[in-house]
Amino acid sequence: MVFQRFQKISGICLFASFIFIPAAYSSSPGTSIFSFLKIDPSARLAGMGEVDSDVNSQSALANPAVLPWLYDYSEVSLQHLLYFSDVSFSQAAYTRPLSTNSSLNLSLGYLGTGTFTRTIADSSVVDGYSERGSFTTSDMLIGAGYGRRLSAQFSYGVGMKAVRESIDGNDTYGAMMSLTGFYNPLSGGHHYRDDQWQVGFGVFNVGPKVGNYDLPMGGFVGVGKRLSPPFFFGLEMAGYIDQTMEGRLGMEYDLSDALFLRAGYKNSFKEQGLGDPYMTGLSGGLGFRIQQFVFDYAWVPYGDLGQTHRVTLSLQVGGSEAKPIRRVIGNKELKKPTREQKPQQQEIKQSSAKIRDNVKKINIAVAVFKAKNVSDMDASTVSDFVRTDLVNSDSFNVMDRANMESVLSEQKLQMSGSTNAEDAVKIGKLLNVNGIVLGTLAKYVDTYYITVDLIDVETGKITKSVEQHTKDINAIRSICSILVEKLSR
Repeated sequence: MVFQRFQKISGICLFASFIFIPAAYSSSPGTSIFSFLKIDPSARLAGMGEVDSDVNSQSALANPAVLPWLYDYSEVSLQHLLYFSDVSFSQAAYTRPLSTNSSLNLSLGYLGTGTFTRTIADSSVVDGYSERGSFTTSDMLIGAGYGRRLSAQFSYGVGMKAVRESIDGNDTYGAMMSLTGFYNPLSGGHHYRDDQWQVGFGVFNVGPKVGNYDLPMGGFVGVGKRLSPPFFFGLEMAGYIDQTMEGRLGMEYDLSDALFLRAGYKNSFKEQGLGDPYMTGLSGGLGFRIQQFVFDYAWVPYGDLGQTHRVTLSLQVGGSEAKPIRRVIGNKELKKPTREQKPQQQEIKQSSAKIRDNVKKINIAVAVFKAKNVSDMDASTVSDFVRTDLVNSDSFNVMDRANMESVLSEQKLQMSGSTNAEDAVKIGKLLNVNGIVLGTLAKYVDTYYITVDLIDVETGKITKSVEQHTKDINAIRSICSILVEKLSR
């Protein structure tokens, strides 16, 4: 196991070392085409110094390798950047999970620069130049990204972009790709753990020359970690072939998952000629979450050039992170209570809480679910969903997966998807729990079936068995919550 982990880390470091070869042999500044691709319109990333080593839909536009970790909901986002001299950059993006192993995103961006005065050589005037009307310039991109998990800890991402640059009616087209990776060393199943050091890396904008111009190819490598429950910290190095590498630092403070405060700093390790070198690297921002809506804002100063402002509006659709106004369980819609019903419901909730507090909760452990006509990784993910919902139900004392695996590894045992009721009883006694949760994720034709059994360790009997099915893979997460609700009754 130690050797396998060493191989993984070595592979990451080797891959990361190749990232900076293009930047190390950089060409002269401003010699690449489609330079607008160096501008990130994302408010969240800009407020954090453009650090991409975090799992977020806005990070996924720069690092598609984080996409597989966004399996809990779809998201639509609109981003707008107010740049210098009437320059603005707008981008729309859509992120959608394809399965618990993979996700994709689509993006459409447009940069407009306003109107310029056309100046031509004219020997008939004193200074040799004359003004002849005006012209406009613009840039457009269409992008697609795909990310997939190769293991419980590692995922890769591939991005494709088609771009167009228009100057005074003359259009230039190009295409490029990105290849990125994301590594979370101690993640369990499909659960993303940002309390551990995680690594993001990749190369971007790779493709053939357009005419005599290089594409703005570059690379990045970064690390990030949630140092305490509300505080995230990230460090990153990034560079392009026609500019020096820069160091990036980003921080975010989460206040009750409703208000986010952000700060960032970038340093290119050389004088930019924009005034105060310290102020030009700073950035700041904040975000608000109201149910399924998220609003982000970032302020980024550029010294003598002026200030820039970015805003992003996101809408999360489905999954446990979003809180849709209309909720449905089975065929019953949960309607908003009337004014007369609210006091009665409050009394019922208080009585239920008192009863729950007086009932002794049993200790349980959750085994990795059995996979039938699905991947083991999918089954493991569903077992993680059920474990999380059991903890949140406050009806059981649920043993942490890491502690459970630590105890079993000492006895050279494991609770895999092949664990049967007899083995579960033996393992349950070893773990000193009252019950073991076994489950199955199966696919028959186009329908997914999830079965969950609660086994009494003392008697070996199934004390409760629940089942749900769906044809919509995106509904699996909510189905797990329904199963746990039935199991807790």
